[in-house]
Amino acid sequence: MVTRKDVAKAAGVSVATVSNVLSKRLNVSDEKKEKVLEAAKKLNYIPNHTAKSLSSGRTKHIGVIINDYDNPYHTELAQCVENYIINHGYMMTVIDFNEDKTNMEKLIGEWQFDSLINFSSNIYSKRLLDIFKSKGTVLANFSEDYDINVSFSLKSAQMFFMKKLQELGHKKVGYVSTVDRAWWELDDRGQVFLAEWDKCGFDVNKDYLIFNEKHCKNSSNVGYEEAKILFKKHPDITAVFATNDVAAFGVIRALKDMGLNCPDDVSVIGCDDIMLSSNYVPSLSSISYDKKAYSEEIAKRVVDRLENGTDYKNDYVCIEAKAVVRESIGKAKT
Repeated sequence: MVTRKDVAKAAGVSVATVSNVLSKRLNVSDEKKEKVLEAAKKLNYIPNHTAKSLSSGRTKHIGVIINDYDNPYHTELAQCVENYIINHGYMMTVIDFNEDKTNMEKLIGEWQFDSLINFSSNIYSKRLLDIFKSKGTVLANFSEDYDINVSFSLKSAQMFFMKKLQELGHKKVGYVSTVDRAWWELDDRGQVFLAEWDKCGFDVNKDYLIFNEKHCKNSSNVGYEEAKILFKKHPDITAVFATNDVAAFGVIRALKDMGLNCPDDVSVIGCDDIMLSSNYVPSLSSISYDKKAYSEEIAKRVVDRLENGTDYKNDYVCIEAKAVVRESIGKAKT
């Protein structure tokens, strides 16, 4: 196996110079950098992550936690993170993690991560997060008490769609949630909906709201089953929000199976603006935000913290969402 020592000898520089060039930690003259890169390419040098971990005390390994593999939204976020960190010499593992005994033992004992990035809606105990901190793990997007927090606000986009439905004559508006009632009421969308539905002229009827109290994971199935229950009880609903786009697809499928059409009979609005949403039939109106900017900002801060020790604990970033109007909303059926 070709080592850094071999690359240094071929390039006529020190091993430290090779390390600085490959790790991009210190500035090296263009002449020496070119020699090192040319020698590494000629010798087919492949960095040994295990050796680097032993020497640096770091694994160069970042974990990304999600809670729904079936939702492309999580894949899009994880891919943006990976595109950034892989160019900085890190590898990534995506984990569908729940805080049970088996998973905790694996995550704490068997797997070693320099950082954990949380894209799940799970709530983790302070005890678990403190254990990670004691191991030197950089925690991103867990809570304000920990290292890195980058958020997004959905409030203005939620308000836009509610006003849009009001303009289109909708009064009986429902909500299909992929989370339980307690979580939804803490979310931007839930807070705005509850605060504004009467001001928008909607019928204030809590029976128009349906929640995933069983905590089923598959958003499409949740959207489908909840929509069937909701519209059997309240066939007069003319518009419905869904927590995410995949759930909204399930809602539209349920409407079709019940002999209803979107948007002629019922308007449907999702959230996340995944890539499939613009190609769905009808194309889905959705709450959108710049997922690439969001994910890359988290990845950038994680790498900077690991490489340079930069403290971001009190430096918060919030990305504002926007409303993307497509074919799935129309005038209220009279």
